[in-house]
Amino acid sequence: MLLAVLLTACPDGTGSPPRGREPETTTSPAVDAPSPGDPIRFGFLGEPATLDPYDETASDLTRYIARAIYPSLFTLVPDGTPEPLLAADMEVDGSRATVQLLRSASWSDGSPLTARDVVASWRRARGTVTPSGFRDISSARAVDPATVAFRGEVNDWEATLARAAYILPSERDARTTAGPFRIARRTPGLEVVLEPDPLWFGRPKAKETIRVRFIRTTGTMLALLERGELDAAAFPSMVNAAERVQAAGLQADSALGWETIRLSFGTGLSRLQRAGVAEALDLGVMKETLIRSDGRRATTLHPAPDRASGPYRSVSGGTPPEVEISVTAPAGDELLTQLLRAVYAQLDATDVAVEAAPIDPFIFYGEWLRADPSDVSIRRASGAPGLGIPPDDPAGLDHFPLFQVRTYVVWRPEVEGPRSNPTLDGPLWNARDWTSTGGS
Repeated sequence: MLLAVLLTACPDGTGSPPRGREPETTTSPAVDAPSPGDPIRFGFLGEPATLDPYDETASDLTRYIARAIYPSLFTLVPDGTPEPLLAADMEVDGSRATVQLLRSASWSDGSPLTARDVVASWRRARGTVTPSGFRDISSARAVDPATVAFRGEVNDWEATLARAAYILPSERDARTTAGPFRIARRTPGLEVVLEPDPLWFGRPKAKETIRVRFIRTTGTMLALLERGELDAAAFPSMVNAAERVQAAGLQADSALGWETIRLSFGTGLSRLQRAGVAEALDLGVMKETLIRSDGRRATTLHPAPDRASGPYRSVSGGTPPEVEISVTAPAGDELLTQLLRAVYAQLDATDVAVEAAPIDPFIFYGEWLRADPSDVSIRRASGAPGLGIPPDDPAGLDHFPLFQVRTYVVWRPEVEGPRSNPTLDGPLWNARDWTSTGGS
């Protein structure tokens, strides 16, 4: 009964979907059934505003694609362990680290990848709010073309240099990459096509072209997988996700790691009003009715797989907003839309004037990353070991953690290799290992 109340609560009180909700019947353009040698079609919810991981509009989806086209000195495997990629060797002496680069590394245009590119990427990351390990490093210097010297108060150099610290060309040519894949084509609103880069310096070489397709709703994503019009997808956690995937005849891998669902507050609310909104929510009810076994309550912005607690447990003394506030979530994300309804119902029950509206995910994960006009938005965020940006400190309360949730990747039986990675490296972390036999 409680779940029914949460799922039918709407801003207009009529039981109809909230304003702006996108119907689940929305579909992406259909494609022919695959055959051997065809690209692997991989679905993501929403579309990134940019493929540049250091741009101000970069999102988790940006970073997931960046992992396939840009290298870093180290990478993160699913359990959060850093492994060397571009780094051939590293010497650490307290606050100093000297990294030797693989001399075989080159860009997709054949030019060598050098220490100058590493330093330029460090400089770009330092000037942004991106959750990059480069931001924890105070200086970087090219000793010679294959050697970089770093300085900083860093506890774990390998983990820091693995945390979304992508190496981009110093000349900022968006067409030049150096990952296992290169960009073959990008069609705004539909897809980006990643093809194996024959100059990739790592092993193994990528075997399959991957069409990363941008999907508007989880319902559409599941339907396309069932019909064989998608081969695999990064599937957002939702109610009964495992059961629904199994019923569709699909395979899945999931992990409880660093992904969280959180409230993000706009500038229109004071710190006391933000605390008032957080205090009005019964997160225990939401956990039992919507999250269930797919996650747990998180009181830190950056939970580890074995730890979900943090300083936000002490948030109190808030003042409910006295003016109407707007609450938003991405329309195509089933779980976040249900949480939006629950948040609306609970705020409305405490006499907070609230307007709630799901927003098209292409807008929510696109232009709204630059300037979100809502007072409160419900968002997913990936993390990584040791991530401290934004600060995990409740003083400003720019964000408030709700739940730590499982990260899913789903695929059809014809595809081999996908594996969930609940870090910032995301589901394409091992795409160079994927293979497909074709067929539907």
